[in-house]
Amino acid sequence: MRGGLRCTVLLFGFAGGRVCGLGGATRSWSMPQGKRAAAGSEGLEGEAKRLKVVAADDGDEFGLHMEVQDALLINTNDLEWRSSGPAAKVERKRLFRNGPPESGRVTSLVRYRPNAAFPSHPHPQGEEILVLEGVFEDWRGAHGPGTWLLNPEGFEHEPKTDGQGNLIFVRLRQYPGTQRTQAAIDTNSMSWDPNNRKVLYAQATFLDTQYLEMFWGGSKPQKRVAPAGGLELFVVSGEFTSNHGKHETHSWLRLKGGVLLEPDEGAEDCVVLIKENGEPCWMPPLPAAKEGEADP
Repeated sequence: MRGGLRCTVLLFGFAGGRVCGLGGATRSWSMPQGKRAAAGSEGLEGEAKRLKVVAADDGDEFGLHMEVQDALLINTNDLEWRSSGPAAKVERKRLFRNGPPESGRVTSLVRYRPNAAFPSHPHPQGEEILVLEGVFEDWRGAHGPGTWLLNPEGFEHEPKTDGQGNLIFVRLRQYPGTQRTQAAIDTNSMSWDPNNRKVLYAQATFLDTQYLEMFWGGSKPQKRVAPAGGLELFVVSGEFTSNHGKHETHSWLRLKGGVLLEPDEGAEDCVVLIKENGEPCWMPPLPAAKEGEADP
């Protein structure tokens, strides 16, 4: 392992208050809390591209950030914690929602306060969790930082935490298909492959894939073009900059298929969680869930 601080990212991305063109030009401004702004920027081969800047979780009854613009970068440090309706001691910062507020497809940063528990509930179309801090507990046991969980549709659980609380990254209803493999992976026990990756999910019958990737400090990460089904990047630890702006710890980036991501050389190590080909889950409409289904 090389020297330097460790920086982990989950491949999504968004920087609050900053807009950058795909060619690298960046503009910053002050934005009122709770408002959203959109700005035009020049894209690949001179085409006009759009990067949406978001200051708060201000979706409506239909969803949040369902518009599939070329790039969406959210710095979660700029968002307020909101109470999760079914569980008072569970709070969330929502990054994306397609469907009703408590039963839609959702991508969120979620915080369980000490000894918090969530009522028993099913998860149609599956659930993904990456434990960032503390302990997340379910029927399989206690899962510490670095644990990646994938629960396909058809399961039900009653999650909770211990006296220290936790912080988790969550995607709900974005893994349809009963043939998906259930997973509980301690990523700390995995080694980086020759591509500086830890592959978490790749199943032949489904297009979406997931992996952690290390951006080593002192070297320039490989630039890439988002695949046809789009790309999401979540920064697990550390930070980096790219042609889309500054990606702070726990920022989230979403790129439409064909859009360039060109990270700059960083001074410290940075780990990102990347999901490819998840774009079908961004698209409306999503039918309402059945009564009794709940999302954090």
